Amino acid sequence: MTTEELRSSIVTVLGNMYDKARGMGIEGVAVASVLDKDTSTDWIGEMKVVGTPFNLKDGWNLVAIAWSKCGEAMATEAGRAAFRRFYESL
Repeated sequence: MTTEELRSSIVTVLGNMYDKARGMGIEGVAVASVLDKDTSTDWIGEMKVVGTPFNLKDGWNLVAIAWSKCGEAMATEAGRAAFRRFYESL
């Protein structure tokens, strides 16, 4: 898939997540991302705010939390992919 096809798929997934969260009365931030494990450690992601980007009561910035967790997951997965490529080359 091309980057634009992947991004389009992510936007579709986020739309579904948004609709489901709204239907369940959940507010926060939905995040979806994809990593091409075979060719690089580059990743793309999108996010969509559902209701509010903040938890004002506890002072949480939900956008920052969601995006940092997404980045951590992509970095972890990229490291695993690099390790697999190295191991398979032995």
